[in-house]
Amino acid sequence: MENGLTLSLEEIQSVLALEDLSGTLEALSKLLRAVERRGRERESSGTIWRVVSLHHSVPTVVVAPDPATETAVAAAQFVMDTLRRLETGQRPERPLTKPEEDSLSRLTAYASRYRIRLNVEGTKDVVVTLQTQASLEAFKHAATYEQGTVEGHLEMVTIRGRMECSLYDDLTNRVRCFFDEAMLKELLILFGQHVVAEGQITALAGRVDSLRLERLRQVANPQDISLDAYFGMGRDWFDEIPAGNLIHRAWDSD
Repeated sequence: MENGLTLSLEEIQSVLALEDLSGTLEALSKLLRAVERRGRERESSGTIWRVVSLHHSVPTVVVAPDPATETAVAAAQFVMDTLRRLETGQRPERPLTKPEEDSLSRLTAYASRYRIRLNVEGTKDVVVTLQTQASLEAFKHAATYEQGTVEGHLEMVTIRGRMECSLYDDLTNRVRCFFDEAMLKELLILFGQHVVAEGQITALAGRVDSLRLERLRQVANPQDISLDAYFGMGRDWFDEIPAGNLIHRAWDSD
């Protein structure tokens, strides 16, 4: 079947249970839809992954996207590539979103009882084992640290216990920011505003988890930038002005 994805469950320790077959298929379905949704830039996925054939000697299900859009086909390829990487102890090609990670965790959880084999036409089979699950768990809990910035709306400032505030935006959802008492007055002034926070970022599984706040500045919400300010940047394209300064000039325009 063109553009089809085949999933089979080979029994290891027990007879195949109906709920395990349905649970594996549900996890795979949610994973495919989560990957495709990201490919559609957070729009709802209209693809239905329909069953096109069933085989019973070794429980096998073949599914295919309807319609077979480029994002749906790419989603299946990304799932296969991610499972291959995890099986060999490599990180996924890009950081996983929370829905992708949750669905992948549920799918790999069945590897303790079954040998899960997946295939996309024209590619080599991928076998999901306990190594796949172990790699995913290791990457989920491994923290990395780097200097960087996070942009969003400043909300929830608290001094009870550890001094902490939160930034919210469309990409990272909530980022916890820890700060020293010397920054409290500035934080209260900018509370509820769109800001850029700079400091040491702690990332988990490739996603920003928290930030140790060092500097904070207010910027205009990108949705509020006027067309005049946006196109006005063109006047400086051929001057010796860094690209970052051009962007901040637009942000700081009234």
